[in-house]
Amino acid sequence: MSTTPEERSTDESTTADEDIGTDEIPPKANVVIEYLKARVEKEGVCYLKSRDIASDIELSPKEIGAYMERIGEQTTLSVEPWAYTKGTTWRISE
Repeated sequence: MSTTPEERSTDESTTADEDIGTDEIPPKANVVIEYLKARVEKEGVCYLKSRDIASDIELSPKEIGAYMERIGEQTTLSVEPWAYTKGTTWRISE
């Protein structure tokens, strides 16, 4: 029995979107949280693009974007989508 490409991609993918469906922060998001806390501690308010965060911590920009709103809701960090020019810029503060 053969499957369509859409079915294969759905079956084979484990994405940030699936992790976001639960109330707990997924382990991959904890890496993002630690990264953001370190940047805020060092710089104060910072403006970061998902792709730049992703390249620093070896996750995809899509994963970063999927985690950001949740991080803002469930941590002490303030995370706001600030601008969109060739990708979302996030305003991060304590």
